Amino acid sequence: MGTETLSPEMVNSIKQLIVETLKEMSMQAPDNLTLLFFQLSKEFRDFKEEVIGRFDKVDERFGEVDERFGEVDRRFDKVDERFDKIEREMVTKDYLDEVIKTRLVTKDDLKEALADMVTKDHLKEALANMVTKDYLKEALTDLVVQIGISLRGVNKS
Repeated sequence: MGTETLSPEMVNSIKQLIVETLKEMSMQAPDNLTLLFFQLSKEFRDFKEEVIGRFDKVDERFGEVDERFGEVDRRFDKVDERFDKIEREMVTKDYLDEVIKTRLVTKDDLKEALADMVTKDHLKEALANMVTKDYLKEALTDLVVQIGISLRGVNKS
């Protein structure tokens, strides 16, 4: 702290104190001048130490403020990182429009799909028209009988 310069007001105050001290010393008897000079020198040294101590306290407080600002900066950096992450993870309006157009099913698509679906009535009709195992046995039996009759008629002639 000893290497810092004093403010112009402080320098003027010190100069004025020295001038007043010298004036006061010049009016004193020689014996008292020496005592007064030493007393003022001690007071000036005490004053200087007090000023330096106050400046040190101010420096400490500025250091604390700097630390607090550093913490605030770190917090803002974390907030910025969070916003960056959100921006990376957010989808754009254009992307959503594209998804809606290409991947999502519309009401018309559902209506068309329902129209193309097989209904219960269609299934009943198809089942009614299907050939059953018993029907096939009966048909094959009739066919074999007719082939047998035809073969007998061919053998008789």
